[in-house]
Amino acid sequence: MTSEQYELIERMLLERIPLAGIARVLQISEDTVQRYVNAKAALTDAKLFECAIEIGLEMSQFLQDVTGDIHAAQIQAEIEGGINSGVTTTPTFFINGVRHQGGWDLESLLANCFRMSIFFERLTPANAAMLLIDHQVGTMNFGITDLDALPLHLKNQALWLAEAAKIFDLLAVLTTSNPDGANGPLFPELLDVLPDAPIIDRVIINAWDDPSFLQAVQQTGRKKLIMAGVTTDVCLTFPAIGAVRDGFDVYAVMDASGTVNQQAMYASMFRMSQAGVKIANTNMVIAELLADWSSSYGVSMIALPTTAPMSPLVA
Repeated sequence: MTSEQYELIERMLLERIPLAGIARVLQISEDTVQRYVNAKAALTDAKLFECAIEIGLEMSQFLQDVTGDIHAAQIQAEIEGGINSGVTTTPTFFINGVRHQGGWDLESLLANCFRMSIFFERLTPANAAMLLIDHQVGTMNFGITDLDALPLHLKNQALWLAEAAKIFDLLAVLTTSNPDGANGPLFPELLDVLPDAPIIDRVIINAWDDPSFLQAVQQTGRKKLIMAGVTTDVCLTFPAIGAVRDGFDVYAVMDASGTVNQQAMYASMFRMSQAGVKIANTNMVIAELLADWSSSYGVSMIALPTTAPMSPLVA
């Protein structure tokens, strides 16, 4: 979330606008607004965070606790007990790769706390969107393969993600890069599986820099983005990092994304991971979305490998 969104939430809360109304105005989920309210309540209660720093709590766990189900009053009581017993050490700690020491200002603390709460939240069909970037016929002629040098496997995994999006009724966005040039059109199989998904044609290389693509993503109202791109080092890495910067929780699906060599794939994974992108594969995200074979999605997922040349779901 941006600082402008934080300010809007604050103003609407003061006006006693319901959380559902705030979510509609900002085009975010009501759960996202509730997490913000919970985080602020915990962190503004008697300088809770300053107490945590003073007694040397492990900060990543602390952030997860105060934005989760553990009540702030319980944590505060434990912190004050530690202070009363004479614990006074102040640690240096890292959040999202940034080194912090000493006091915090509330705005930066709240932003990091919000990101941490998203990080530990699981993928579900209700909180995720599927973004398939530049899976185009012409691009596959450039020698693009998956990490095992299997171009068919790359294509199949992308199609498997599309089939999963259809089964889980995920909001999906498709996009192309320079489709009137050598890159060509999208895989026709993608269009067959997701005929109603918006298609954003671009000439801008980084999809996240294209206003139409960004608007389509924002209109999904989802903060957890499952992304795959036909080239990992460009089509996937650039928008994945941009989305994390803007407060989204990104799952980069590596086996549905291509590469020209192993060095390019590894460089992409390292760079994305350093920026806070979650490195994943197709099986991982689908299994996390499914969660339970007895759910309403289970029968469709069992049938899927028999209807398309895709990898079986391991469970």
